[in-house]
Parts: sequence; structure tokens; C-alpha cells
Amino acid sequence: MVADQSDTAYSRLINDFNLYGYPTCFFDGGYKVLVGSQGETSIKNSVLQCGQRDVHNLNLSVSADWVGNGIINISVSITNNEEMPNNLPPTTPNIEGPTKGKIKEEQQFTFVASDPEGQKIYYFIDWGDETNTGWIGPYYSGEEININHTWTTRDTFIIKAKVKDPDGAESEWATLEFKTPRFKPNTNMIFRSIIEKLNLFNNFLGKLEFLK
Repeated sequence: MVADQSDTAYSRLINDFNLYGYPTCFFDGGYKVLVGSQGETSIKNSVLQCGQRDVHNLNLSVSADWVGNGIINISVSITNNEEMPNNLPPTTPNIEGPTKGKIKEEQQFTFVASDPEGQKIYYFIDWGDETNTGWIGPYYSGEEININHTWTTRDTFIIKAKVKDPDGAESEWATLEFKTPRFKPNTNMIFRSIIEKLNLFNNFLGKLEFLK
């Protein structure tokens, strides 16, 4: 590198290659570095070691066009010919929250899932009452999110949640049962009310007998 002629070359030599001193020989972009005067054997071994490195199956195309006035247009195209690993779906989400509550009272639930590739993920939550969130996000893989919901009828609902990654791979459904208990009359109060009414009726009958 013409470090004594170019500030850019000098900066790269010092910062990218970490120059130790002169002379220094860099092989394969700095994979092997020989500092000082070295014999033929050391140089040959460095070249051989670099040649044994894994070489990816890539196509590199470089073109340069002179457009005049000291300007050159350079384009670089790289094609990866290697088979890419299959995209794995995110994990089935975990749902935490209450299992019963009052109607018209907001409830909070926590959802968390992760993606094997560490990609951001989207959640879809079905509340079991014919409403859902649609796809919401994105959220970080492993990030806990809190979502609130309110039910307006008394019943047993199955909350379902699943996640997907940006490539569309979806997880399995996770479920949680939530109940808004039906109203149960207080039988003790009803029985007491009946007794009180009977007592009043008996008192009334007693007064009628007295008037006779």
C-alpha cells in the first residue's frame, strides 16, 4: 500500500491492518502477518495456509466505465451460490396472566417468544370473544410484551396467541383459559328474605285473630 503517498492508504494500514513496523507483509487481507525480514519458507507457508482457508462459493463481477473528466463509474455485483439454511419458525409463545376476572374490568397478559435466528417477531392474539389484535409488532426476540383486554360477557374464553418472523414462518398456537364467572345468587340472603316475609305474614295473621 502506498501509505507514504496516500492518507487513505496510511489510515487503513494503521487502523485496519495494525502495522507493527517496517517491513511488514500481509497475506489474505491480514489473515497472516509477517513482520521484519523473513525467509522463503515463512513466506511460502503463509501463502499455503491462506490457500487452505474455506472459500465460499461466490460470483464476483466488477466493471469500470470511463465517463470522462477524470470520472470512472465502478459497479460491483456479488452472488452467493451457496445453499442457504432453512428459515426456522419462532417458538410457541408463553402466555401469563389471570385465569378469571370480572366483566368490563381490564385484564393484563404477558406474552413472550423467541426466534432461532434472532429476528424480530410479530404477535397475533385471539381473545376468544370474536375479537383479535391482528398482527402487531415487530418486537425483539425474547422481549416480554404486555397487552390488555376487557370482556363484556360472562363465559369461558380461550385466549390464543402465535408469532411469526419477517419471512412469514409462524409458530404453533399457545392457549390460556380465562373465565368471567356467571352470577350466582346468594341462597342465604334469599332464604332469610323468605323467613322474614313469613314472619311478617304470621304477625299479620296474629293481628287478625286479635281483632276477632
